[in-house]
Amino acid sequence: MLLLSITAHAHGNFLDAIRIIKSATSLALKLGMNRHSFSVVHGYGSPLLEEMWRRCYWELFVVESLLCALIEESAELYSVVSEVPLPCDEGMIDLHIYNATTPGRHTIQDLLNHCQNRAQLVDPLPSFAYRIIASHFLGSVLASRPNEPTTTTAANELERFYPRLIEHVDHKSSIGGIVSQPDHIAQMLSQSKVIACSAMIYFYRQTSKLAPIKLQRNLFYDQSSSFSGSSISMPVFPSSFILQSKHPPTNNNNDNNLKSNPTSDPSSIHLISTAKHLAAQLNNPRLVRGTSPLIIDAIALAMLVEMAALLIPSLDATLRGRLENEFGNSLGVLKKFAMRWPLAKTVRDLLVDEYENLFRPERAR
Repeated sequence: MLLLSITAHAHGNFLDAIRIIKSATSLALKLGMNRHSFSVVHGYGSPLLEEMWRRCYWELFVVESLLCALIEESAELYSVVSEVPLPCDEGMIDLHIYNATTPGRHTIQDLLNHCQNRAQLVDPLPSFAYRIIASHFLGSVLASRPNEPTTTTAANELERFYPRLIEHVDHKSSIGGIVSQPDHIAQMLSQSKVIACSAMIYFYRQTSKLAPIKLQRNLFYDQSSSFSGSSISMPVFPSSFILQSKHPPTNNNNDNNLKSNPTSDPSSIHLISTAKHLAAQLNNPRLVRGTSPLIIDAIALAMLVEMAALLIPSLDATLRGRLENEFGNSLGVLKKFAMRWPLAKTVRDLLVDEYENLFRPERAR
């Protein structure tokens, strides 16, 4: 079911993907996969089988988080207490070595505490753990409500956690030299950064003054009918996924000034910066060679922000040039992904159409 949800998503059907992943999550909880005993009992004495069950649970945690983010919901597993130990480092699997997880790091809170502490940089976590932390961070962002005074402290903590997480991932990436790391480990770490960047885009856009990008042709035509059962059109993205400001409207002069110059708005500044950071990850050829279609959503998030930023009349010329270059590079990445995943072609065509509608109307369809 986990693989089926990913396949449904890769074919442009987020509704079926979310339905399937939620069914898989419910079944996993009924079976007790969130308990440590599950992998032990069903491992039948094999360290390899135990490790596979642990990795299956945590992969479910990551994928559910990413798919539920499309509809701006925290995943069900985000709020579930888990006793499942961390997956071992990928290098140990390569060497067929399976050791018990270090005591004291069996909970999400242990992982968060680890990344909060710079002193722990000398004792990095398994690569998979950073994807787990990034996905939990995404869930925390989606569960937050920055406009409510009672959550100001929590919002500040999320904002402070982001650079610490990125620092830990970068340090893990540098161990032994980035080039010397196997592709699957490098991809795991790059995905962690992309997920964290996506989380901060969701975070900042809730209060950003950037004008929303309203996609004119947000439709995907299912010709295979593998998942829907008929050849019908469906939205590529949920309406909530498309860049929308959640900031309550006001009528004061400061608000009007921000609308005419969003770059003076701190949330918009951070939003644009985070989108640039995410786009920069696409320069990593290992990430582009990766095997997860879920990264397509993150690319689209960044590109929607870049288009919104390019609409600012007073945007600095240098920044404008960089955003245009990054937008073009992202289109190139989507073109490569389109050879594997139908969704990538649909998203690319959709964003190209919107870009031309906004900036090259003479070439628009």
